Amino acid sequence: MIRELREREIPLATIRLLMAEHGVTGARELIDHASPLDVVALSVLAGEERRASPADLVERTGLTAGDLEELEKINIARRDVDGSYDSLTVSIAECLSRLRQAGMTEEVGFHPADLILYREAMVELVRSELEYFEARAFGQVPEERVLDVMSAALEHAEVLAALVHRRALRDALEEAGNGSSGPQGWPSGTAVASRKTTTC
Repeated sequence: MIRELREREIPLATIRLLMAEHGVTGARELIDHASPLDVVALSVLAGEERRASPADLVERTGLTAGDLEELEKINIARRDVDGSYDSLTVSIAECLSRLRQAGMTEEVGFHPADLILYREAMVELVRSELEYFEARAFGQVPEERVLDVMSAALEHAEVLAALVHRRALRDALEEAGNGSSGPQGWPSGTAVASRKTTTC
């Protein structure tokens, strides 16, 4: 399998990380269905191996097995064929644990399944993002520089997404403070959606 993947010019370190994170079958499926842009993205995004069993993740984060099942139902938590959670799931669970410690608990109406809000928004953003980068990276950037350009683009795009989210949140709070007509002082979805995007 490694020889086959190397023929697609995927770095050996990336192959090993993908196999460690998703298992042999999962890594093969990921790459078999990958476009040229997807292969570059996989090379860039393959991260440190941080898998955990359900029991270990419950113990580490204080979440319940039910919480993890909720995350699986909305396709945020992922398990490998051996039942362990992948590294992204570990990071997400740790973040959710910190939110719980900060007071965002079920007692105040916050549930893990509410993260579907982020899932749906990110799916649309990533779809547009890949179309945007594919047209430019593979249409105008020399082939030998595609990996470097995509590495920089994907790394900084995540930071930009977080910063623009913060800008939009600040705008919404300022609008609410100015007396916009939304429930409990918050601007309505229509009002927020119609606002001109403000860049950092």
